[in-house]
Amino acid sequence: MIFNASLDRFNKISTILISVFFAGVILISFYNGLHEINYKIPILGLFFTLIYTICLLLRPLSYAISDNKVIINRLLSNVSVNFSDIKEVKNIKNLSAFSFIRVFAVGGLFGYYGKFWNRKDGFVTFYATKNDGAIMLITNTNKKIIITPDDTDAFLECFLKLNPEQSKQ
Repeated sequence: MIFNASLDRFNKISTILISVFFAGVILISFYNGLHEINYKIPILGLFFTLIYTICLLLRPLSYAISDNKVIINRLLSNVSVNFSDIKEVKNIKNLSAFSFIRVFAVGGLFGYYGKFWNRKDGFVTFYATKNDGAIMLITNTNKKIIITPDDTDAFLECFLKLNPEQSKQ
């Protein structure tokens, strides 16, 4: 079953503003590069294009539960976690209360994804598109993963139906 991953209002506004800024830098960089006498390569424009493309390819598109695993669908490569590797599932109402710090992550351009850290949980991998209605998957190796399907209750219901061992914990 597939679960949508819609952007919240903050991420929509951030994505629009960052996209306009990046487009402006890229256009100015290429425009200036074309009008120089030695036609230098517009490095700044290429750098921003690369950053934007990587963010676009790694953003979470949707989540799926199938074949005894949770799948995070992305353009570049999907991430999957087997049911047998998950020891605990937590329903988190609001991520803002946890005060996460970005370590190697994106926080606003197409969502929140990458490595975050806080004092209580340590390092956590985010594949999130909004601040509310999150689910934390904790693996047997204590790796923590945050996902934010639009309908968290339906996601949890489907997960527990296909993985009844989790409901006993």
